[in-house]
Amino acid sequence: MEHQDWEVLCIAITNHTNDGNGDPFLGYKQAKTGCYVATSVPDFMDTLLDPWRNVIQRGRDTTLFFFGCGAIVNEPEGFGGLRASVVRYRFSSAVAFTAKHFHPPFTTHLMISFTQLILVEGFPLCEAFPNILEQSGLGMHSDVILMTATPGDDGPTVPLLCTRYSWAHSDARPWGNSLPVQCPQCGCPTPWKRTYADFSLKYIVFQCTYKGCGRVNKQEDKSPRKKYTMTYKAPPGSLLLPGRKRGAAWLEIPLAKFPEPDLDAVTDILDTETV
Repeated sequence: MEHQDWEVLCIAITNHTNDGNGDPFLGYKQAKTGCYVATSVPDFMDTLLDPWRNVIQRGRDTTLFFFGCGAIVNEPEGFGGLRASVVRYRFSSAVAFTAKHFHPPFTTHLMISFTQLILVEGFPLCEAFPNILEQSGLGMHSDVILMTATPGDDGPTVPLLCTRYSWAHSDARPWGNSLPVQCPQCGCPTPWKRTYADFSLKYIVFQCTYKGCGRVNKQEDKSPRKKYTMTYKAPPGSLLLPGRKRGAAWLEIPLAKFPEPDLDAVTDILDTETV
């Protein structure tokens, strides 16, 4: 198996992560006051992937799915470790999710679409990913992070291009932001009203619909009522992808091109393969 060249290789990891720093859990420590044990992302990935390193690096198109809670990409330390591991093992691409309490079963449609477009029809993941997201039904549950390496003659290389995909809805998730359940001013759980939208400047204004919002006491306060309003703007550099539903689509938000965080680790692997 180690000496076979794979056309397409897909690895999926499911795990819980520490909400504080994004460290994945490795197991449970048996003691009187037992506790779960977590480790850094690079150490966790090395534990799981190092036995399969030669298999992974012989694949032409390799993808890593991390089905874990969003702290691994929301926390800088965890995200940096994940990026380092993606480059260290020469994955062509990697996918992670931002939901704080992520539920892997919700990705069923995403994986079915991935299987059809990537494994069966052979499209490059970076080209097919918007269509995969459109079929996923993940919009209200989680944003999605796609990491893609630069293709090279000797396999994927740095820099690592990272893109965040966030589902946007003109009334429910303006420019990828979730509206609060309650008004921060009056505390009333009433629907929000869209009062103004400028799609050329990419911003939307919402207002609380409770008639008493902004007035503490009608008898004592005779000033004009000022209802609570919120303005949502599109993330810088974001692109609204074509959608199949009116008023709803995925946002493509470029994060950055990250250089390799640990060049020594990559050099060690290259030297080992050369020997």
